Amino acid sequence: MAVSKSRTIWPPGRRLCHALSTTSAGSARCSKTTTWYVNENYNFAFTEVSTGTWTLYGSIGEPLNVCGSTSVVVTLAGTSPLYPAIILDTPTVSGSVSGKALKDDIENPEGITVSCGGSEDTCNLNGEFDISPVDEGEQTVTANPGGENASYTSESVSTYVVKGQNINVGEITIYPCGKITGQVTVPGGNPLPGIVIRAVRIGTEWGVGLSDSNGDYEISELRVAADYRIEPVLEEEDDSTPDNISPVAVTKGGDTQDNDFEITKAWGYIGGNITDGGEPVETGALIVVSTGTIPSVLPSSSEGVYGCISFSEGQYLLKVRTGYLYNVKGWYTEISDGGTNTKEHTGTADLSGGTTYCHHPIGF
Repeated sequence: MAVSKSRTIWPPGRRLCHALSTTSAGSARCSKTTTWYVNENYNFAFTEVSTGTWTLYGSIGEPLNVCGSTSVVVTLAGTSPLYPAIILDTPTVSGSVSGKALKDDIENPEGITVSCGGSEDTCNLNGEFDISPVDEGEQTVTANPGGENASYTSESVSTYVVKGQNINVGEITIYPCGKITGQVTVPGGNPLPGIVIRAVRIGTEWGVGLSDSNGDYEISELRVAADYRIEPVLEEEDDSTPDNISPVAVTKGGDTQDNDFEITKAWGYIGGNITDGGEPVETGALIVVSTGTIPSVLPSSSEGVYGCISFSEGQYLLKVRTGYLYNVKGWYTEISDGGTNTKEHTGTADLSGGTTYCHHPIGF
């Protein structure tokens, strides 16, 4: 233990709030806070300060509107420098946020990261944190941001930060958690991206995942439990094998794997770029696809015939039933000083065999 003394430069009799936080490597983070009136000798003292390198912060005003800081090294013999001066010469433009972050399973909270407004702090042995600076206004305080510790959830509270004031947000509890993973495919084993998979428990959705280009999905930060139901979110007339998987258990820090689904899509897409002489067609082209023959004269509506107008960016996307080989026909009318000239394109797009998207560029 040692005594840390410091000297401040401003008129005596003014109220000063002072806090210290260690930055020494290998030392546990801790803090001390006090409030006092500066005497005629401009002195103050902290007792029972652990050894290490500390940053001293001084501020004044109601609310605190001027601040300053300096560093001091505390040893068993005293402080160095002996009288570090705090010059209050910086207008306060922000506030601070404090509180506690605790673990629901009563594990040691030391080391939990808490963030707010672009700043962060690490909890001490008691779970205490003090974040500064934080901009004035509505802010979100997050314990374990981004699931930094994958064995616990990320939890947040909202608060309003006032310039020059410390806002205590109370306790934030994070919960033991794990994740569920699997793959989504179409019949035949090809990956199916873009499918939402959700985890449901006691009638409540606790998390969702989205299958990627490889068909893989992950539902993370699920609280520990043994009775989740995992199910895909399907479009109308889609079919899944199985319909759902239950019960699925989640353990602390665990990865419950191989929760796979095979989905037969009722609907798919045909799309691509539309060009004329290599340049994008921006004025719109008519695209028609059909399982049958498409005549040169535009067909009337009938089963198995789908159509659309291309986007101004020179692209098109058409939703069709899967499981078929489609004939594709496009019409584009070019307007010039000599009149109009309608151009045609013909081709095929294959959405059989479980395929859900066919890239079919159209060139005139």
